[in-house]
Amino acid sequence: MHLLSGGGFGLPHLPTSFTRRLERLVAATPQLVRLVAEVTHTNMERLLTYYIPPPPEKVETKLWLCDACRKGFGEEQEAFTKFHLQFCSPKCLTAGRKATNNWADIQK
Repeated sequence: MHLLSGGGFGLPHLPTSFTRRLERLVAATPQLVRLVAEVTHTNMERLLTYYIPPPPEKVETKLWLCDACRKGFGEEQEAFTKFHLQFCSPKCLTAGRKATNNWADIQK
């Protein structure tokens, strides 16, 4: 269907010209009234309100692992760092130090 801006009859064509033509061809009966209502209102509403929202975008979050407890955390979680290691809390930082006995071993 061409819109008025494109040189066509536009959306007003259905309730005006089309229904008049249909009434001239067929005598006015309850079936015709129901058909005209369905064609001009119900179908047009369904056509104009048809919308399927796009699927939500998948947001990938990068995780980092605590080197002591091995739990994963998102980038928004701040890490305690010592050399090249990352820890989720001061408690894990201490546990990591105790596990290695010496930070000098880790630097190598």
